[in-house]
Amino acid sequence: MSQDHSIKRPSQLGRVFRRLTRRPLLSALVSVYDAEDWIEGCLEDLVQQSLFQLRDMEVIVIDADSPSNERVVIAEFQRRFPKNIIYHRLSSKESLYGAWNQGIELAAGRYLTSANCDDRHHPDGLKRLVDELEKNPQLGLVFADQLVTRKPHESFAENSATERWNWPEYDPAILRRRCVIGPQPVWRWSLHREYGLFDPTFRSAGDWEFWLRISPFVAMKKVGEILGLYYLNPKGLEHSSKGTSSELPEEVARIREKYDLHDEPLEATELGPLADGFAGNTK
Repeated sequence: MSQDHSIKRPSQLGRVFRRLTRRPLLSALVSVYDAEDWIEGCLEDLVQQSLFQLRDMEVIVIDADSPSNERVVIAEFQRRFPKNIIYHRLSSKESLYGAWNQGIELAAGRYLTSANCDDRHHPDGLKRLVDELEKNPQLGLVFADQLVTRKPHESFAENSATERWNWPEYDPAILRRRCVIGPQPVWRWSLHREYGLFDPTFRSAGDWEFWLRISPFVAMKKVGEILGLYYLNPKGLEHSSKGTSSELPEEVARIREKYDLHDEPLEATELGPLADGFAGNTK
């Protein structure tokens, strides 16, 4: 593949230094803007991940010049976990994908995941996804299903969810019609060295654009478990990664033009009911 030199790629020299000083398996990217009510629950969820407890995970918080006071809460987590919580405040407001790019530049992990402030995880969820990549070097990205709740500040262990995202098995043909990767994937950092960073000009569909960009070259897989809790936030940025129906129309149009998708029918991902007797993947 010939490289598109208009696509920004992460710094290699800085990463070599970071990998010399810390070597986590996974870097979780948390973009913060006006999330004071959410950041404590988000970070507590992440530090309770079994991978974090094993010291194989770091959390990188990118503060996109938030007007709220999240930094006080973040500072307390840094006091508790000085080597595994990294905080970086930007001097001006940045898009979600621009913030993720800043986190990717700072990341020392072999793998990456995005962690929305209002979503939660199965305690072993991120470890299970990382283990899948560790066992299968031919895979570039893995994802799983999530419970869906309409009540804020619930946890994976205790929630009122009656629905789930019912993502299909990965198929690049389906990806051309809708984003099926979901909100909590884990992917290899090295993909950004090869294919560039996220496009920061997108507000809500930049993840779909990147997955499409790499899809001709990168194997992806759905892990058949429910490993997260997604809050259907009516005030959220939108439901990027959750199908195309709620994405900003102009961004969808840009993607369809870039990847010649005009003959592909757009699809939306529908929520599915939980199986009878489902009590959560807490074991």
